[in-house]
Amino acid sequence: MKRIRTCITVILMALVLSTGISVVLPEMAGLETQAAAVKISKKKITLEKGKKYQLKISGTKKKVTWKSNKPAVVSVNSKGKITAKKKGMAKITAKVGGKKYTCTVTVKSKNNPIVPEQTEPQPEQTEPQPEQTEPQPEQTEQPEKSARDVLKEYIAEYGKENANGDKVITMIAPTNGNLYTYGITYEEAENNFVFVMVGGEDGSEYAMSMAMPYAAETSLKAEFTYLYRNMSYTAEAAVNMKTYDRHTNAAFRITSVENINMDSEGEALFTKLADEQLITSMVGWDIQLTGMVKINMRDIGFLSYDPVLNS
Repeated sequence: MKRIRTCITVILMALVLSTGISVVLPEMAGLETQAAAVKISKKKITLEKGKKYQLKISGTKKKVTWKSNKPAVVSVNSKGKITAKKKGMAKITAKVGGKKYTCTVTVKSKNNPIVPEQTEPQPEQTEPQPEQTEPQPEQTEQPEKSARDVLKEYIAEYGKENANGDKVITMIAPTNGNLYTYGITYEEAENNFVFVMVGGEDGSEYAMSMAMPYAAETSLKAEFTYLYRNMSYTAEAAVNMKTYDRHTNAAFRITSVENINMDSEGEALFTKLADEQLITSMVGWDIQLTGMVKINMRDIGFLSYDPVLNS
């Protein structure tokens, strides 16, 4: 009993006291998030005809729309890569959420100097010096980041350190008339994401946790702990990432019991509670991902999960 109560206390401290960061939601769908300054990588650039360059927008995860006012001079693709086509000047515009960011591109002709005809004999050149031109780095398409990469980077940038030195992001939300705390930690040493929910009602305390290795593709273990006065139990279930959605049960089984008469009827009641709390936890984590990181549970690998909100 003392071990289980200590476990819940440690989870609460790790999520609330040690992190120092939280998002308090008046409703489950509302979130306050931190925003970075949005900017374009270059405001002015000069290119030779035929050269390419990759423009980027930083400080946002929103969709970026690229456009050139003179495509015949400078073209731009949907990912911000520009191509200098002919001599002239063009303006490249990136539109993000109603705001515009521009880069002025000047295209010059290729450097092909004309040597005038020599009327007087010239001294023999013993060591002709080639013209020095600055090499242009080849522009290559950058592979698109996975949702797990995006989540890892978000936690690294906006999370706060817990007692173990790992970064964690938290959210506090009203759930079933009570305040629940949802947290997502990235454990660098184990290369794991750990999802945690702590809550309760009517004097009971609940804790749900689920570790997801960075490269996980199939089954995860969810663990639920229930505590009421001097009574407690723990249940575990395997969660299939390919088939689990928020409308089905995960088939929890009781793994430890203290001061509870766990007959078949009681076992059915308590495993049902564990399943209900896993569904609640998944909804909370999904809303946290959508509101903070602009991704959802399906994006990070739960292929059959029905997202609560549109990311």
